[in-house]
Amino acid sequence: MKSFFLTHLLTAAWVGTFTFIAVGEETGKLSATSSVIGINEPLATGLDMQSFNAPEGEKNVREAGEMLSFYEDFLTAQGISGDWNTSDLEIFYTIVRTDLGYARSREAALDDRYDALKDQFEELEDHLTDDGEDEDEEKDKKDKDKDKDKDEKKEKDKKKKKKGDDKKKEVRNPQADLANYLRLRKIALPIRSERNDLRKYIAFEEPLLAKLERARRSPDDAKLRYEACDEAARILYSLFSDQMMSERDGIALPQDMRLKMNVAKQFMFRATMNATPLLNQASQRKRKLYRFGAEKEAANLAHPEDANRFVTVDEMAKMTHGEVAALDVAPTNPQWYSRRFMQDCRPDTWSELESWLSHQVSAELLDKKKFRKKHPDFHYSLSKARRVLLWDDLKTTATSPKIETEDVFGQKWKLKWGEESATEPVANRLKLILGAKYTDLVYADVDGNSHLLILPSDLQRKMSPHKTMPLTKEEFVRTMKESNYDFNIKPFILSHGIITESNAESILRGLPAETPKKYRPEKFVGQTWIRFRESMVEAKHDAFTTGGPVSNYTDFASRDRALRQMMLMAFWMGEVDVKEDNFKSVTIQNFNGVSGPQYLEYFHDSGSALGGASRSGELNKFSVDRGTGTFIWTSPEGRLVFSNEFQIYRPSAWDHVTFADHRAGAEHIMRITGNDIRAVVEHSLQPDFYKQVLAWKLIRRRDLIAKTFGLATPDEKAGPAPTISIPLTTREDRLAAARLYRIPLVEIENDLVRMGFIPADAREASTEEPYIDVIVKDGVLQDYHDTVIPGILRDVRHPGGFVVRITRFDDGGEYQSLRLGIKPLK
Repeated sequence: MKSFFLTHLLTAAWVGTFTFIAVGEETGKLSATSSVIGINEPLATGLDMQSFNAPEGEKNVREAGEMLSFYEDFLTAQGISGDWNTSDLEIFYTIVRTDLGYARSREAALDDRYDALKDQFEELEDHLTDDGEDEDEEKDKKDKDKDKDKDEKKEKDKKKKKKGDDKKKEVRNPQADLANYLRLRKIALPIRSERNDLRKYIAFEEPLLAKLERARRSPDDAKLRYEACDEAARILYSLFSDQMMSERDGIALPQDMRLKMNVAKQFMFRATMNATPLLNQASQRKRKLYRFGAEKEAANLAHPEDANRFVTVDEMAKMTHGEVAALDVAPTNPQWYSRRFMQDCRPDTWSELESWLSHQVSAELLDKKKFRKKHPDFHYSLSKARRVLLWDDLKTTATSPKIETEDVFGQKWKLKWGEESATEPVANRLKLILGAKYTDLVYADVDGNSHLLILPSDLQRKMSPHKTMPLTKEEFVRTMKESNYDFNIKPFILSHGIITESNAESILRGLPAETPKKYRPEKFVGQTWIRFRESMVEAKHDAFTTGGPVSNYTDFASRDRALRQMMLMAFWMGEVDVKEDNFKSVTIQNFNGVSGPQYLEYFHDSGSALGGASRSGELNKFSVDRGTGTFIWTSPEGRLVFSNEFQIYRPSAWDHVTFADHRAGAEHIMRITGNDIRAVVEHSLQPDFYKQVLAWKLIRRRDLIAKTFGLATPDEKAGPAPTISIPLTTREDRLAAARLYRIPLVEIENDLVRMGFIPADAREASTEEPYIDVIVKDGVLQDYHDTVIPGILRDVRHPGGFVVRITRFDDGGEYQSLRLGIKPLK
């Protein structure tokens, strides 16, 4: 691992000199290796975020998956030691207090400028879209007009006559309105963008400053000081990396040959890199760590007798390996609940997140007087709101195909297809039952039961020339194919059509009763609707402020038990893509019994899991073996534990994982029962045979971890691998299979006819020999060309597939039907 800080021989004079020469000549902004003490503008505008990495073409010192390679040098340039001592606290306090003051001032000025423009272009928008006041509002105005003083009305009439208001009413020019609207929007958008960037800084820095102030008022509280400094370092990293990527329009940082070779090295030598000490014998766990061993352990471990302080290195040196393994993260950890809390309370964090978000959005909408008057008992429902989604833009800053949408209440949702639609809902829920404090709320959809997409109108496209706005199904297909995704969306489209006056109510029957007037069914006449065979949505609501990537490569990250113990959890789930950009920060208010704001970190976009090294959800590659070169095994003498799990971007913090960290992760996993796992797997919405195999493999991998670490499982072990067969011999058998899997009987019999098992002119006949469709044999999904049901399900409902799943590397090609006796074209 690269060194964290320069030596303490750095002098204040050197820092000052370095600051002078580190001002960027091209940008006029301070370099990442400059001191920002004394800066007279917000960091968001005065610090060159691109300078946190070497310019393209120069020697790259980044690690694969790292966002800000010079961040540690930035901290050094501020005079921060990294020990999170009193001096570090004062420096962080000065930086955050100063930046917050400048950010508030500039944000207020930009907000005033934007509001002035907004009033103008919204008035034009109302005229262009004919979204005037609704009937109730018009009636209120008429009633008020009747109550006006008659003399005042006469005086007003006289003034109107003098001004010539009795002449013919002026007719507005739509083309002129549109041109003026676009002109104002072009001016307003960059102002809004900068204002929103500053708002993000403010949202994170306000509670951070309060925490730093509390730590300053309590000089004897070493734990609070550590947490305040650690949080400051994490938040600044997240804000800087978020802005750096935003300025790059989300384009990934370049991967030079060194980084590519590092990834290849991680793949080839992953077992050796994953090797971790194993102390299973009681005599081994009773050995003391002493100073040398204590310095290798995590630094944020709560004292077993006083959760309000951390165990010191000196205290840990006197403890045994077993005692250190039993230590836990503090309740205030931004990523993870303690094992004791999860064991005692068993929170339903997913439902708590849903409830919190619904409450926040409801309160926001009810804060509007007119809305509250109409719908005093309104409660925002995520399940109802996502039934109808309105196209907003193509999401271009990712590798998995997705678009940005909104519901009719103005809340943002990300709509996604492909390999991760089935795995991400499972992976996110698994993290929460393991003990994560936060995750993205994601929901799979199958058979078009939800996620009805409405494409924009021609007027909307004209009003948003800066966005990608397809109007028809054909344009939508072309947009996804020609985008950076190179994605063939056609197999995922279940049905589509044009909204007409006669079908609007039927097509849009999923609209909530409280839908605003401008989104009532008749407003969509002429627009295209699309339903999908298989898709997923992610809540992107603005009730919580999401930051950017968090650090996995710094020294302070390597000291975090929460990140270290996640290594084994990632192995258990088969997570591959653990780069920093897939970890995010969030600030959330009054959540889960904690009053006021909380800073949390979480694993974001975790769909690359539950498969092989590059195959999301491909269960046949999801190893459940114990032995050399498999999921998990131990060295002959039992002193090391190995795993063949691969991560494309491996956090360097995992290079510091100890037996205690691994054991802590294992104990988190041992709380998860088979029923817990089966309940989570249900949210994939995959067929029963796929869910049964996935649940069995997760339970089996849990059991292997238990055996490796000498732990007891919370319930029955996985048992033998499942074999699943469906009889198709008689017409009654085939009817039962068709009903069970909701597939056409004709498709089942088409396959049997094609292979000669039943005659074409007597489809009701039984097969000569009993025909058993073996879908799963000893836990292995059988090939499509050897089975009937999986191939039909893939065509009808699950284009992502089962045995061989679609991947982002081959999802742009023409869709091939894979059925009984038909081998795929090369």
